Amino acid sequence: QAVQYLLRAAQMRNPYPEAHHNLGIVYLRKEMHAEAIEQFRTTLQQQPDHGPAALNLALAYQLKGELQRAKEELQAYVEKYGASNSPYVAQAQQRLGALK
Repeated sequence: QAVQYLLRAAQMRNPYPEAHHNLGIVYLRKEMHAEAIEQFRTTLQQQPDHGPAALNLALAYQLKGELQRAKEELQAYVEKYGASNSPYVAQAQQRLGALK
C-alpha cells in the first residue's frame, strides 16, 4: 500500500525526490534491490546533493552483491561534496573505509 501511495505522490508532484527516496527505502526493505536502485538514482537526478539517497544507493548495490559499484557511488559522493558541511560525507567516508 505504501508503494502505491508513493508512486502516486511522485506522479502528482514532479520532481519529488523525497517520495522517490522513500519508495527506494520500501523496496530495500522488500529486498527489491534493482527497484530500490532505480528510485535512489531518480532521487539523485532530481536532487544531486541528497545525502541519504547516495548512502542508500551504495547500500542497495552492496546488498545486491555489487561491492565495486557501491564503492564507486560512495567515492563519487565524497569527491563531489567532500568540501561541504554535510554530515553525510563523513558517513560515506566511513562506509567507504569499511568496504575496502
